[in-house]
Amino acid sequence: MTRTPTLILDGIWAKRGRFDRLRQLLEFQSGPTEVFNYNTTGFIAFETLAAQLCKHLHNYNKPVNVLGFSMGGIVIRTAHLLDPSIPIRRAVFLNTPHAGSIMSYIFPLPGTRQLQPTSHLMKQLAADDWPIPTLATWSPFDPIVVPGRSAKWPKATQHIRCAPCLHNWPIWSPKIHHKIANFLAQPALASHPNVTEWPSTPQLSLSTQNSALRT
Repeated sequence: MTRTPTLILDGIWAKRGRFDRLRQLLEFQSGPTEVFNYNTTGFIAFETLAAQLCKHLHNYNKPVNVLGFSMGGIVIRTAHLLDPSIPIRRAVFLNTPHAGSIMSYIFPLPGTRQLQPTSHLMKQLAADDWPIPTLATWSPFDPIVVPGRSAKWPKATQHIRCAPCLHNWPIWSPKIHHKIANFLAQPALASHPNVTEWPSTPQLSLSTQNSALRT
C-alpha cells in the first residue's frame, strides 16, 4: 500500500523536537513525515523561503501533505503563489496569520514586515486561488495572531477552534493531533490538478466530521 509523505514547517524561532509526537502519529497513520528546516528568524523574505520549499516539494516526485504552524503556513501559501504546480495533496495550517497579524509591527524584520495586514504579500496571498483540501486551526484569543480571526481562513475546508488562548496549543493537543491525522488520511479530491490518488491508510477512530469543534 502506498503511503503519503508529510512535510511539517515550524513557525518563527522554531524549536527542535516539539513536533516529535505529532510526527510519530502521522508516520504511523499516513507515511514518512519530516520537518522542513528553513530560516525561521524573520530576517529572510517569504519569497526566498518559498522558493526553497518549492524545490524540496518537487524533489518528492509525488503528492505530499503539508502542515504549517504559524509563519510556516505563510511559507507554504507563498510557495503555492510562486508555483501552483507544487504537488500538495492536503494542507493543515495551525494558527497561521492568513490575513496578517498586528503583532508583526512589534518585530519590524524583513520577513515579519510581510506579515503586516496591509503588506503586498498579504494582498497577493488573498487573491491566490487555493483548490487544496485544507484544515485550519484558530483561536479568537490568540496572543500572537491578532486579531485571532486572521487564522480562520475562509478558503479552508475545515476549521478547528482552539479554546485556550495559547498560540502553541495545536502543537501540544493530542485531540487536535488525531484530527489532523484523520484529515490527512482522507482521500484527496480527484479534481485537484496536481494530485494522483492512491489507496488511503486506515483512519483512527476519532472522527473529524465536525469542523467547528472546540478543542
